[in-house]
Amino acid sequence: MTIKFVCSVLIVFLLLGNGGFMQGDSEAASDECIHVVNAIQFSNDSDKLLFRYRCGGPNPDFWAVYEFSSGRAYDLDVLHKATKNAINDSPSYSRDGKLITFVAGEDSHRNIFVMNADGSNVRQLTHDYNENPKEVGSNVVTMRLNASPSFSPDGKRIIFKRSGVKRQKPEQFGDPMLPSRWDIYEIEVETGKERRLTNYEFYLISQPFYLPDGKRFIFSSNLSINASQTESGVEEKARHKYWDKNKENTIFIMDGQNNALIPVLKKGRHSDEPRFVREGVIVFRSDVTDVDGVARTGTIYYDLFAYKNGRITRLLNARYRRIFNFSMSPDGLKTALLERTVDYPYVELSVINIDGTGKREIRIPWRQLDKQNTRTSQ
Repeated sequence: MTIKFVCSVLIVFLLLGNGGFMQGDSEAASDECIHVVNAIQFSNDSDKLLFRYRCGGPNPDFWAVYEFSSGRAYDLDVLHKATKNAINDSPSYSRDGKLITFVAGEDSHRNIFVMNADGSNVRQLTHDYNENPKEVGSNVVTMRLNASPSFSPDGKRIIFKRSGVKRQKPEQFGDPMLPSRWDIYEIEVETGKERRLTNYEFYLISQPFYLPDGKRFIFSSNLSINASQTESGVEEKARHKYWDKNKENTIFIMDGQNNALIPVLKKGRHSDEPRFVREGVIVFRSDVTDVDGVARTGTIYYDLFAYKNGRITRLLNARYRRIFNFSMSPDGLKTALLERTVDYPYVELSVINIDGTGKREIRIPWRQLDKQNTRTSQ
């Protein structure tokens, strides 16, 4: 497997965000909170890890913070209290730490919000609602889902993804419904002015991230040759043309201006969730057989890989793990990840250096969160 750069520009984009969760060892697990971690995100200073845990009641998911320097944990109350929506999710700090962008809404529609890091001056940036969903195909309904926001380096823009329909998910994958017709947008924080950055109506797509120059952005996607026009918004002929050009590549470069897809991997059907570290260096998740060049049999296992100086190196060096989620620290020095081995029933939260050294398990001090709340609803 090789990676090529085009005009020294690297943008990668995410194919699938396989949903995973971690059941941590609880020091004092209460009846109300079962202490599940199922999402992680670094703070702007790389010292804090935002994570989501679950309690009982109608609104079970809450966000908290783990500090690497102190080892303490506390609730991210400014996010819980930011809106009265059923869902407040996907927080992301600006580079200077002064602002937080997040998603809030309901199952059928979600919007992008921004607020000061202390929880003040909450503002809604997108205003997409879906009060009367319409059927547009067999088991496919319209929706307005804005998701996965992150800031530009100067904090003046937010890049995010938007879905147009909610489609029936194939039975073998379990979850009955999954959003589709994804594209990437950006919005100005001060004016709310939007700009559409892609126009592919992807079958699947990842969280987009700006690169340091604020023009290029990183994400991965799949137009899926097996998708119907209802699910992808693209006619079959156009999908075949897309696949003829890009083959099985899911990692691309885009410059934020012309926005033409430029494959980065020559072979990378199962490579996704890349994160930009610095020019010429990325971290990404991939099916181990894809990278190792061996035949795939049975379960697909993922590992983390780093592309540095023209070479791909394995960070975990383990063949029988599944990486559910990971986050790259803004300083580019470490990666936090949720993973599970074949014979272990829970997903472990750990952190590893970018060079593959120093891996250690993170144990959340749940007792500290228990003391703060035993709530069952917001």
